[in-house]
Formats: sequence, structure tokens, C-alpha cells
Amino acid sequence: MPLLLLTLITSIALGQTQTKIKLTIDTDCVCNDSLISILNGKFEVYAYAPLTNSSNYTDNLIKELKLEKEQTIFLEQGTYKFIYTPFDSSERKSQYYFALSNYETQIHLNCFFFNKSYPSLLDLMGKKDSFVISSIYYGKTNGGTIIPTHTVVIFRKRKKYYASYYKSEQRGLPIPAISIKGSKHKPQILLTEEQVQRFRQFEVNFLKLSINDNLSYEVNTKNNIWINGKKISFDSKGYIALLLWNELNKTTSNKK
Repeated sequence: MPLLLLTLITSIALGQTQTKIKLTIDTDCVCNDSLISILNGKFEVYAYAPLTNSSNYTDNLIKELKLEKEQTIFLEQGTYKFIYTPFDSSERKSQYYFALSNYETQIHLNCFFFNKSYPSLLDLMGKKDSFVISSIYYGKTNGGTIIPTHTVVIFRKRKKYYASYYKSEQRGLPIPAISIKGSKHKPQILLTEEQVQRFRQFEVNFLKLSINDNLSYEVNTKNNIWINGKKISFDSKGYIALLLWNELNKTTSNKK
């Protein structure tokens, strides 16, 4: 599953410093690697204009991007944002801010950026396989801020699904941070059929819960899903892993 990976390489073109961007788009949300079904809107790159007192200072369209698995574009050093604008006005608009300079960086955009969902994680698992969902606080911090990380591990064995939950805490800025508590580990649970269905219903909401605007003041959590050696990253307002664990245990508590 390729992700939108931008490898930035400084080069000199026409006497100006420009950056060569190799752009690849995640195709895991479509069949047969066909990108035609993804784009129900415009995919563009803009020169980003920060908010100022001047009403004339607006974002400038650089170019409309093609929907290809891989493409290369050149931009001068500066600040930009990718924008996806659906043709259907009832769907949400996506934007991702990034800055280009003289050092390499990486930006990941995935299916959620195009308002598309992934196949069920359970269906992507092998007979003896697992995946991890982790959520870490990414809001305002200072040296005394406690930064929690919530992690849920789902694994499959002999046609049955199991789940486990971990929580750890650090104090300080996200990087670096000082560990103040080791991992709190909840006992592994065997998922009932009802809990498996609860998981399937919950993951349908990943797209709805994700925030496709990394400038949004609502973003306070970074979420990562690791499955089959690949990573899906997205922002949200709450801890997706903790919400999932609480949803799974709602069934267990009701049966006691």
C-alpha cells in the first residue's frame, strides 16, 4: 500500500532554488489499483498565505494535480498546501499544509484525504496475524504536560480474534519526553462474535473521525495503524485507540 510520500531534493533550476517532489498516492482504498474511482473532486496545490490583516493576501493556485500513482512536480522553497475539493458540496474539503526548504522531508496523505475508507482491517489479516492501533496526544504541550499514548493490539489465531490494551505516559514535549509511567497492560481478551461486529462497525467511522486539515485547531491526537508492515496515519480530536477499546468492552461489561 503506497502512501503519498514526498521526498524533497534541493536542486537548481532556471537560476532559482527549487524542490523536486516525487508524489505517490495511496491506492489501497480502490480495486485493481485504479485511481479513477477516487477522484470525485479537484486535487490541487496552492502557495499558502498565512492569515494576516490584509484581505488581499490569499492562497494562490499553483497547478491542478493529476490523479496518478506517481508523479513529479517542482516548487520553489516556501509554504504550500494540497487541497482536495469534492464536487459534492456536502462532502468535506481536505487540505494539508507543508513547507519546502533545503532539507528532505516526508508528508503522508492516504485514502482519508480523498474521503475514501480502507477495507476492513480484519479482512486484511492473515490466519496468524496482528495489527496495532496507537493514539498519542498531539495538542499544546510544555515541560510539565503529561502525554498519554493508548495502544490496542488485535491479533488472530485459529480463526479467533484477541485484543489487548496498553497505556503509557510521558512528561514534557512529544520529542524529547521523559517516561514517568511504564506501560499499563490490560489482560488479553478473546473477542466474542458480537465484539468482532462492534469492531467492524467502529472502523467504519475512522473516516468520519479523522480530521483532514492539519491546520485545524481541533487536532489534538495523532493516530497510527500498523498492518502488514505498513502504516496508516491520521489526525483526530480524540484517542481512536481508547475509543475503540471502550467500545469493545461495552459488550463485556453488559454481559457481566
